[in-house]
Amino acid sequence: MRPSWKSKSVKERINRARASFHPSVFNRANEEKLPIAFILISVETGSEEEVIQKLKAVPEVRDVYFVLGVFDIIVKIEAATSQKLKDTITWKIRRIEKIRSTQTLMII
Repeated sequence: MRPSWKSKSVKERINRARASFHPSVFNRANEEKLPIAFILISVETGSEEEVIQKLKAVPEVRDVYFVLGVFDIIVKIEAATSQKLKDTITWKIRRIEKIRSTQTLMII
């Protein structure tokens, strides 16, 4: 007999797995999960280094990677709240000159 998805033990295992694999970072002071996003960025040809330097100046930026492929740069950002994260993306990152397009992946 196959286990039912409605059984309590299966639901508990699924919930434990979800909790243990959550990719958010914990704030050690109060154990709250901090909002994180990865931004895939396309820039004007030849402006990669200039844009990377501007991205590194944004306080919420944690990591910046120059990549090959459809996108030119991948940025990891972290903020105290989801609203602060959204504001950073909208008002600080997307406004950088020579960025052509962005694709945001918010970790939930």
